[in-house]
Amino acid sequence: MTDSNTDSNQSSAPDLSPAQQTAKGVFIAMLSFFSLVYLMVGITTERYESLVTNEVVQARSIMHESDWHEVTGRAAQWYTIMAYEWGVVDFLDRAFVPKSEHGVAVKMLKLKTHLRELGLRMTNNVKLIMYQGAFRVSSFGLWVMVCSPLVLAAAYDGYNKWRIKAHSFGGITVRRFHLWLKMLGVSMLILLAFFLVPGFLGTYAVYYPPILLFIMALIANRMLSTYQKRL
Repeated sequence: MTDSNTDSNQSSAPDLSPAQQTAKGVFIAMLSFFSLVYLMVGITTERYESLVTNEVVQARSIMHESDWHEVTGRAAQWYTIMAYEWGVVDFLDRAFVPKSEHGVAVKMLKLKTHLRELGLRMTNNVKLIMYQGAFRVSSFGLWVMVCSPLVLAAAYDGYNKWRIKAHSFGGITVRRFHLWLKMLGVSMLILLAFFLVPGFLGTYAVYYPPILLFIMALIANRMLSTYQKRL
């Protein structure tokens, strides 16, 4: 009983303060914003299209052929809804692509041409951003279905371990629970960046969903098995 009380009284990792949580949110928002700005105007459409194509092709190497077709088909359907049925592409064309006009002064022609090229790049890159986002969400949904039995089994195993430890002295600590809780928070932060930051991880992004879900299975197991016994 002494070991249990001593371990429980040891200092555990403190929770994040509201200011720290706000700082994390601001960091993610700024990272997303600057990433979007870069992808809209700082990279050519050809280069970005090549990155997105490589990511989609790379995903094919780790998925069953039928699953890959299902993921890409669902992504294309969602992209069509967002881009065309919601009128996003039409809005971008009207807002950022200047229409050619007759009788434009020669000194304004270069500026107008430059603005048109920039507008076209922004519009086309936003289309790619929407498709990449749809593809990643669709891909993650597939991996959730594939890996959910593993996560549930790991969680159930951790719960059984906790029940065994709950009837014994010692072995259940607040410190370990908070450690695994923080690791879960970091995983969720990276997952948020995966969805909100276009181009995050590049072509390696296709490996992140299964790896994350495997890590989440491990974390769920450890969190439940080390949950503090309340007396």
